[in-house]
Parts: sequence; structure tokens; C-alpha cells
Amino acid sequence: MSIWNKVLIGLICVAAIGFWYLAMRTLKTHQYWRELAQKHERRIEEVKAENQTLAHGGGQGADAKLGIRQYRQLIHQLVVDRGRVWTNCEPRGFNAQTGQGTIVTDQPIPNGLAPKAIIHVFEEKEAAAAGNGGRYLGEFEIEAVADNQLQVRPTLKLDPARLQRIAQASKPWILYEKMPADSHTLLAGLSEEELKQMMPAASVPAYIHDGQEATWDQIAQWNAEGVLVGKDGKPLVDAEGKPLPGAQGTFVRQLHDYGAIFRRRFAEKSLLADRFEWYQRDIAYLRQSVAEAKEQVAMREREVQSAKAELQAMTRERDAAQAQVVALQKRVDAVQGLLKQLLAANKQIVDQIAQVQFDAARRIDAKTRAMAQTPEGGE
Repeated sequence: MSIWNKVLIGLICVAAIGFWYLAMRTLKTHQYWRELAQKHERRIEEVKAENQTLAHGGGQGADAKLGIRQYRQLIHQLVVDRGRVWTNCEPRGFNAQTGQGTIVTDQPIPNGLAPKAIIHVFEEKEAAAAGNGGRYLGEFEIEAVADNQLQVRPTLKLDPARLQRIAQASKPWILYEKMPADSHTLLAGLSEEELKQMMPAASVPAYIHDGQEATWDQIAQWNAEGVLVGKDGKPLVDAEGKPLPGAQGTFVRQLHDYGAIFRRRFAEKSLLADRFEWYQRDIAYLRQSVAEAKEQVAMREREVQSAKAELQAMTRERDAAQAQVVALQKRVDAVQGLLKQLLAANKQIVDQIAQVQFDAARRIDAKTRAMAQTPEGGE
């Protein structure tokens, strides 16, 4: 075997190694993009199924989900049951002695409200913990209507404290044609924590367990107002109306007539207001406690100031960290841009190497044919 044949074989081996490496990289790239494409196709099918469920609902039994169409029907039913509502209303000139005043709506014509109509007025606030949500201000009768202004007065005799609260109530107000009604489904979607924030602790168990399986013993343990019913919807009680021992069924919370409750509470408060003067004697005994409480407040205010200083320091540290994150993100973007350039350059180099290998192979073939034509295999 001549030296040129040996050189040729060596070059072929070197070229084969290069081609083998490039072939492996090509197969790996094809595999990666094929798996990625299959993953996206599966995700597309999942999203299509989710969109179908969101639009039309799906599932059965406990796993059943309502779609947009079903929710629209429920919302329509809720709006019909609720009656008309006027939001973003502004109170003006309410008299702290009589409770009379003016309510300005945000509509030029207040949707058919007429004199002698009854409206229920609330502060327009979201429900929140510690009773900081919108308060019920009372039932009012419309005395006169002029464009978007309503002249109103309370329908019940209110105590001075209630009249003062109405005069000083926060804005805006919301007006209801009907007193909001209690419902088993109105608060069904709220979590236990949300219910605890909105309601007194004693009332929360009744709302949490409404519609769930229970026994009379459990209802007594929860101290919840309601009844236990069977599959036929009838209460599980004996002929005398007493709970059946050991019975198990569905707990149904007792619904409340808020209008009647508020009227009774207003009447009770009027009676209690008459007794208010009896307790004036206790004020003297409490003043000393108030003074001590003020000292505690002053101490807590100093602690608040100290906490505010710490908060400012932490805020500065947070801002510095956010600035560092932004800087790092810019560096990442720069590195990614450089990586794309390097990939493009590598591709060009690979193409050039392939072209060089092809030219080298062609020249080797030509020289091999020329050597084969010589008598001794040489030039």
C-alpha cells in the first residue's frame, strides 16, 4: 500500500469522526424539537378541553363544574331576586336631629324612583374584618325627587346615636330597592378564613357546614341555627318536633330576615337609649382607666414610630434588591444575546467545515484516480 493510500485512509477516518459527531448532534436536536412539539400539542389539547369546560361546564356529581352560560343564568337570577340597586350615591345635608337629607345618584333620572318609595341604604364598602365593612344605615322613604336628587327621611324613629351615625357615615352610599335576602348559595364559595373575617365567630360554623352531612349532636356542638333533613328534604324530627336520636342527614342553615332583624334591633336600641343616662355615673369610674389607657397608647405610639423607622430601612433594602434584580436581568439578556450570536457563528463554522471536508474528499478522490492510472501508483 502506497503512502498516499495510507494518507487517504487516515483522512477518511478523521472525516468520519467529524461526520459521526455532527450526525449525533443532528439526531439530538431533532429529538429535542420533536419532544417539545409533542409537549405543546398535548398542552394545546388540554387548553381546548379547558376552554370547552369553561364555556359549557362539565363533570358530573361532586366534580361537576358550571360554565360561563350557567353562571350567566345564575347571575341573571341573582339580579332579579336582588331588585334594583343604585351605587355611588352621595349624601348631602343630613340632619343629625331628624335624619332627613338629600341623596344624589350618579344618574340623571333615578330609574323610576318616586315619592313614597322605600329604599334600604348602606355604606358602599367591601365586607372586611372587625366590622370595618359597609354598615346598614336604615330604611328611608323618598319624600321628593328632582332630577338625580332624592329627598329622604327615616321610616323608623331612630335614637340620637343612630341619627348621628347617618349624618357622619362615610361616602359613597348604595341604595337597594329590596332588603338583601339571605341565601344558602350567596356565601357558598367563600373560604372559612373569609367567613371568619366577615362574620361573628359564633355564626361561622352554620355557614361552613351548610349543606353538609351531619348529625343532631354535631349541630348542637357547633351551636348552629338550622335543621337536619333527610334525602326527601323533610326534617328528621319526631311527631313532637324533637330531633330524632342518632339521625344523620343534611344540615340546612336557618335563613334570616334581615329587614325584620334590623327593625327589631332599632326598636331595642331606642329602648336602650333611654337607659343611657343611668350609666353616666360609671363615666367617673372609667376616667382613671382611660388615663392609664392613654399612657399605654403613648407607649404604643412610640413603638409604632420605631417600627416605622425599621420599615423605612427595610424598604430601602428592598429597593436596592429590586435594582440589583433589574441589573442582573439586563446582564442575563446580554448573555442570551451573545449566546444567540455564538450559535449563529457556530452554525457558519459547521457549514464551512462541511464545505472544506467536501472539497478535501473531492481532491483526494481526484488524486487517487490519478495515482491509479500510473504504472507504479506514483505521479
